[in-house]
Amino acid sequence: MSSQQPSTSARDFLPESKPLSLAQQLAVSQQIAQLVRAKRPIVNELPRMAANSSSEIRQAAKIVDERIAAGATLDSALAGDESRNSRSLSACITAGELGQGMDRLLESWSSLHLANQRSTLALRNAMLYPTLLIVVTLVSVGSVVWRIIPEYQSTYAQFDQQLPSWLQLIAVVREHVAWLLLGMLLCSFLPLWV
Repeated sequence: MSSQQPSTSARDFLPESKPLSLAQQLAVSQQIAQLVRAKRPIVNELPRMAANSSSEIRQAAKIVDERIAAGATLDSALAGDESRNSRSLSACITAGELGQGMDRLLESWSSLHLANQRSTLALRNAMLYPTLLIVVTLVSVGSVVWRIIPEYQSTYAQFDQQLPSWLQLIAVVREHVAWLLLGMLLCSFLPLWV
């Protein structure tokens, strides 16, 4: 009978700590890349290197250092959860360990995610003006429809005439304008949440 050893992950070593956020992974990856390039050990050096960083980054470096000191691999210590970002970081670490280019791979991974964050922020900022323009247009058209259509209806009713079909359509829309405006308003903010 062969006994199989259960695989260990970072959670096995420090179960009370939660997975690192993407920002923490980015900062710690950059610091590890510098340590690898300088051919310095990661254990004990990582917290020292993060000493001048924010408290969140210092805490993340300490967690990764403790995980590695407890026997976890760099892969499971830094990218211990199952998110897409952690899986890609894990693949970079594995490729770096096999190919002697860990520093370049970690820096490339960090650069990719930082560029992605910048472009996402720029896209959201760029969508602000069109969204405001749509909202202002919807409010102004809605207020005109709300006030003018009853006047047209009463004018046509005084002469016992039927509204033209396009005005009848607008009158039907007016009856449901509150729901339509709410739906359009929600749809106009959808690009900001995606």
